[in-house]
Amino acid sequence: MAAVAVLAAVAAPAAARPAALFAKPGADPAATDAEIKVCVDQAQAIKANVKMPVVVNPNPYAVLGGALAAGMIAGYEQGKARTAAIETCMRGKGFGNLELTPEEEAEVGALKTDEARAEWRAAFLGKDLGARVERALTPAVPQLEEAKPEPLVIGGVRFDPAQLSTPAGPVALKPHRDPRRALRPAGNAQDPRRRGRGLPRGGVR
Repeated sequence: MAAVAVLAAVAAPAAARPAALFAKPGADPAATDAEIKVCVDQAQAIKANVKMPVVVNPNPYAVLGGALAAGMIAGYEQGKARTAAIETCMRGKGFGNLELTPEEEAEVGALKTDEARAEWRAAFLGKDLGARVERALTPAVPQLEEAKPEPLVIGGVRFDPAQLSTPAGPVALKPHRDPRRALRPAGNAQDPRRRGRGLPRGGVR
């Protein structure tokens, strides 16, 4: 059944994702299907976090249309999340998701029965697929090394004791100066907007 479900993707439109099969060197269809079932069962607990806007409209048809669209979008996102979970689970078990070549897709597409497709899959998994599986399991972005607890290391910052030196004199923090204050006039006499305001000391004008 798992073989039929996977190979059914061959009938999808040309713009869709190419058909793929999980494969691992030394794993026959029965062993592969057993691991797929485990991952599928685990993926059932995955819930996609989809936030949809609330439709506020007195028209009941608009509300119904919005609800149907929200349900379709939520279902699509749910399917994507569970598919990603299955692929991640199978990768952890050493199975690569091998995309079929156009020639392989054509061969499968020409088969008429589930039995014939199952036989084709068994023959495919019996091939030497080590190189293809290794490529499929190689991440597109190299994984960073796991951070190890080290002295003088805080997150991504590493302090090198050999490069540290003691200051020649006392260390003090400079007072903070607002750069905008340099643009302000020092007093009333320097500010043309305030010039002439008020009374001078000791008398009247």
